[in-house]
Amino acid sequence: MNKRFPIFIVAILFFLPHQVFAKNFTVIGTVRDTQSGEALPKVNVQEEFSGFGTVSDSQGRYRLNISLQDSLPRLSFSHISYEKETVILNVRDTVLNIWLVRTGFALADHYYLRKGPCF
Repeated sequence: MNKRFPIFIVAILFFLPHQVFAKNFTVIGTVRDTQSGEALPKVNVQEEFSGFGTVSDSQGRYRLNISLQDSLPRLSFSHISYEKETVILNVRDTVLNIWLVRTGFALADHYYLRKGPCF
């Protein structure tokens, strides 16, 4: 019994600082198109290490709660037919507005041809 008690205390002292000193903060912002300046709805905003994320609303606004533990969080912003943008956050960054660059790929540019008889 006496040998287990110090191990239990050491385990508590090891894991407690991670929970007590973990900082939680909220990042908000707007995602826009670089060419037109229009707000982009349904942009995937994801923290890379934890996998937590959100999607921007119809005005391009997003809000994401982040837990800062050992390293600075990295946010990735992705949308179809736009280049993926990855940003490393500082603890002071609570408002982060992102401008995404359109790629040459668009769904409307692709045509599908059917081989064979048409009914």
